[in-house]
Amino acid sequence: MAEEPPAASSGASTKAVPARRPAGKAAASSAPRRRWPVALIVVALVVVLVVGLVVGGFSYVRWFAHDDVADIQGTWYLAGTDTPIEITADRIHLTDDVSYPYTLNTGDKTIAFSFSNLAGAGCYRFSLDRQQLAIEDGSFTGGDTLGRDIGWLPQAVIAHLQGSTLAPAEAAGKGLTLLSRTPSSGKAAASQADTATEDASL
Repeated sequence: MAEEPPAASSGASTKAVPARRPAGKAAASSAPRRRWPVALIVVALVVVLVVGLVVGGFSYVRWFAHDDVADIQGTWYLAGTDTPIEITADRIHLTDDVSYPYTLNTGDKTIAFSFSNLAGAGCYRFSLDRQQLAIEDGSFTGGDTLGRDIGWLPQAVIAHLQGSTLAPAEAAGKGLTLLSRTPSSGKAAASQADTATEDASL
């Protein structure tokens, strides 16, 4: 009889077969990583810088460049007239006998006032040179005034760079009061003086 080969002992070690990696993963790991082109990175950084400068400049001019509480005080004149209105730290004096209290919200650019048993509210805007002031009656939120100033402020800055001043509102009307630091007669006198100076220089 032929002899059977001896059975492998139970203590014999068996060689582990390494697991195969899927072909897709191997290809993916060996593929070069995609890199952003240097020019694209530079353009992105420039865009971020420009947007930051625009937002920062807008915020500075609108909220930090001036003190609304201080700038609103003093003597104003209804635009196009010689009618004075005196504004103090907490009251608007229409005449010596008629005045009413007010408060400013300089963050939202809104104003609240009361007269006897009546109460009102509105928003305000200064011209860039702080020589004109517009007050509009109504209920406004900070978002309302911000949206308006996003459209108005760039135009005002462009006008300022060109040597002129953009009024804070187009024209006085129902619910809109325009005030100026200079009475109408003073503007006429200044205009005549400018004309005389130009004629003398010719």
